[in-house]
Amino acid sequence: MKQVFARTTGLTNKPFHYCPGCTHGIIHRLIAEVMVEMNILDTTIGVSPVGCTYNNYEYFACDMIQASHGRAPAVGTAIKRVHPENMVFTYQGDGDLAAIGTAEIVHAAARGEKISTFFVNNAVYGMTSGQMAPTTLIGQVTTTSPFGRRPEFEGYPINVSEMIATLRGAVYVERVAVNDFAHITKAKKAIRKAFRVQQEGLGFSMVEILSTCPTNWGKDPVSGGQGILSAGKFVATAALIEGREVSWFPSYGPEMRGGTANCSVVISDDPIGSPVINDADVLIALNGPSLERFVGHVKPGGLIIVDSSLVLSVPARRDIHLFQIPASSLATEQGNMSFAIIYLLGCLAQQTHCITRDSFEKALTDALPARHHHLIPKEMAVFDEGASYLEVNLNLIN
Repeated sequence: MKQVFARTTGLTNKPFHYCPGCTHGIIHRLIAEVMVEMNILDTTIGVSPVGCTYNNYEYFACDMIQASHGRAPAVGTAIKRVHPENMVFTYQGDGDLAAIGTAEIVHAAARGEKISTFFVNNAVYGMTSGQMAPTTLIGQVTTTSPFGRRPEFEGYPINVSEMIATLRGAVYVERVAVNDFAHITKAKKAIRKAFRVQQEGLGFSMVEILSTCPTNWGKDPVSGGQGILSAGKFVATAALIEGREVSWFPSYGPEMRGGTANCSVVISDDPIGSPVINDADVLIALNGPSLERFVGHVKPGGLIIVDSSLVLSVPARRDIHLFQIPASSLATEQGNMSFAIIYLLGCLAQQTHCITRDSFEKALTDALPARHHHLIPKEMAVFDEGASYLEVNLNLIN
């Protein structure tokens, strides 16, 4: 019998966007469960960070507000002073808290602000592809410390809990982990104690939670940019080769990992007044969060092309044309995940005629480094397969 575990009432029903293997979801649940068990959910205000958990306001069922990068303790301080009867917590990663937000957390603790901070430390910048963080350990390999962190070159890691614990205003500081059941149980007790310290008006409390991150393991997330910015550049370059007016406007967004990295491409026979698109003719969505965010920007009668391997639900709109191609699955069969976007671009070219096959091939030659040119014949074969895929699978057109 299949057993379905319902999400705790301290969380919404919104599916998490986090990478497989990430423990943010576990930490969210622990905080939510404690708020419910302490009967403080309706009187708690959380502050969201910038980073992988930028949108955790969509998951916690309490009131939430988002702060600028690193400024969550300052925002939390303001909320608590205006609403002293409410419980206030900040949820921050090592980049948000220990890098750009170092001064904020130190002074909030030094002042003894009556807020609780949950500091998720995975010792790497998981959001932006794995650069060294302030908390990266000696010898730990990252994209910016490929030989391991060396004190003589990259300096020593910042031990945040030890630093905060020296401040008189910090009443309770503890480091926990969530790598197994026993440690998860201890982490929940620490979260409860942090809230209790605040509830009793004793001063500042912080729980540092050691977390895993797939980026540390050299794993790519299921969703994220997925080559969408390069795809836009390929299309823009192809149109430019054809002598068209073109703009290419990329946006990484605040979340990158598991989020909505995107770019807008405008192709016209006339001069382009602005690269901003509010009523798109076509949307290519490689993951669910991107489709959800941009589906409303497609004009009636427009076209949406999705990677059905990753986009598991279709939009409710019935005034658009939806094409579904299992691009990631097809690319996996080819042994190269970068081919996924090429399948979708083949479909785009076939359905809109916005670029020709010849110009796309020339665009690949211009845009790709010379060391990758040997892949172009294979990429063009994938492009052709994507162009013909819908004709072979007519049931994929709504």
